[in-house]
Amino acid sequence: MELKDFFIPKAETKDQSERVYNAVKDYLNSIGRPTTDERIYSVNYTDNGETFTDSVGKAANMTNETVIAIFRSTPDLCYICTENAGVVRGEPIMVRPNHVVYFSE
Repeated sequence: MELKDFFIPKAETKDQSERVYNAVKDYLNSIGRPTTDERIYSVNYTDNGETFTDSVGKAANMTNETVIAIFRSTPDLCYICTENAGVVRGEPIMVRPNHVVYFSE
């Protein structure tokens, strides 16, 4: 898989992507969901015996909303953030990663 440059869906510039990413990270921290500085493009995880991969810019398997960002909290916990799950409101989708793919930068 070719590594992707960091982006946020619908952001028009790199600066806008950075602002949105940092705002989501700040929101997560404010609701008691600490994050690392790792920039994750996609996460592979198992839910109820099925394996899924969610990627930034694609529809999340659990909500069918576009994934805006993915954050790691601990080695065993990632947050998948969509508009209604961790970006504008609510809790992020929490998964135990089998594998992650990082952005290239």
